[in-house]
Amino acid sequence: MNPRRGSCFLFAISILRIAFIPLFLLCNHNPDSYLPSIFKHDAWYITFMSAFGFSNGYAFALLMMYAPRIVPESEGEKVGCMMAAMIGLGLLIGSLLSFAFALIT
Repeated sequence: MNPRRGSCFLFAISILRIAFIPLFLLCNHNPDSYLPSIFKHDAWYITFMSAFGFSNGYAFALLMMYAPRIVPESEGEKVGCMMAAMIGLGLLIGSLLSFAFALIT
């Protein structure tokens, strides 16, 4: 499904991905944790991670395709480079935040 230009679908799918955070925190984890383990079987974690990876790849591919088209043609290359740099920064921040989430559980 390719959303039309100007549609709110891509924004909505990006925001809805925040729901994965509590799902991952409630999966099977350390028994000494303060959080309950609602999803005790590893299949839940694999299912959530697969859905998270699919939604991440889909949203990222759409963003990388549509971002250079939104700006004037002369700025398209700069926007593509900026998008690549920001995805790298996002991966770095996500990796560092994993340590904070590990302290929560």
